[in-house]
Amino acid sequence: MCKRRCVSLTLAVVFGGGAAHGAYQAGVWTVLGPQLAPTFVIGSSIGAINAAATARMTPFQLTRWWQYFTARKMTGPVFARRNFVPLLDQMLKMPKRDDRAVLVVTTSLPDFKAHVTRLDVLDAVDAREWLLASSAMPGVFTPIKRQGVNFVDGGVVNDLPVDLARDIGADFVVAISGEGIGRIGHDHGDCYLRPSHRLPQLFDFRPTAIAAMLEMGRQDAENALRRMTFLLPPQ
Repeated sequence: MCKRRCVSLTLAVVFGGGAAHGAYQAGVWTVLGPQLAPTFVIGSSIGAINAAATARMTPFQLTRWWQYFTARKMTGPVFARRNFVPLLDQMLKMPKRDDRAVLVVTTSLPDFKAHVTRLDVLDAVDAREWLLASSAMPGVFTPIKRQGVNFVDGGVVNDLPVDLARDIGADFVVAISGEGIGRIGHDHGDCYLRPSHRLPQLFDFRPTAIAAMLEMGRQDAENALRRMTFLLPPQ
């Protein structure tokens, strides 16, 4: 659902959590990415990783990046540390495509508060650790210690951080769901894209599942564009 008009405003794109469902977001981005020039992107969990990727990859490259998971036959949550770290390192060493800010949401322990870190001003090693922290799902991965504090998945407290985007100064928010299992607030953004059909399980990285989610994301985004009533900001 999309509402209101967007002219020369601060535009934020919010990516939600959802593990393998990030492929759906990549599919959405193949359609919306060329149309949008966000001031900043922000995400939790896999959404943080996709947000970081949009600043360094074209929408087409992001799609290919997700398809690479299937070529490696990654299955189950263990992939995220054994095989995913080298992929993160490769992505974070790519040059930035523009000056958009990239923000990642984590959850600090033991107070369980949302913590926002700006990634695009950090070196590749620090940025990777914050991304791993944002995707450190409790009970699956161990917390990541940064600056003497333990951090876990941002989706624990804010799986679709639209409210944080508003607090930071966004006038218009495009939110892309990953159908994660964390808490989301009542504000779903000015343009909210969520899967039109049921998605596979959270850690289903089979080639057929990834391909289906990429295609669903593309179709949903194309349908959303036809319904949009706001003016996209100039490139």
